[in-house]
Amino acid sequence: MLVTFDKDLGELVVRERMKVKGLILLRFIPKSTHQIAEKIRQILISQIPIENSLLIVKEHAVRIVKLKH
Repeated sequence: MLVTFDKDLGELVVRERMKVKGLILLRFIPKSTHQIAEKIRQILISQIPIENSLLIVKEHAVRIVKLKH
């Protein structure tokens, strides 16, 4: 599982069908490192399927894209 703010990496994972268990792409400007950690914690405890998925995380929404390998 990768966590990044780098949308170019997100594009590579999708376009090149890179083999990753999952990718959490953070697409918001964090107010603190605590906010980043809390957002990731919320995702991990939710019922959101993270394996073989690209999660595009905005401040108030999460979009899920299934990864094709």
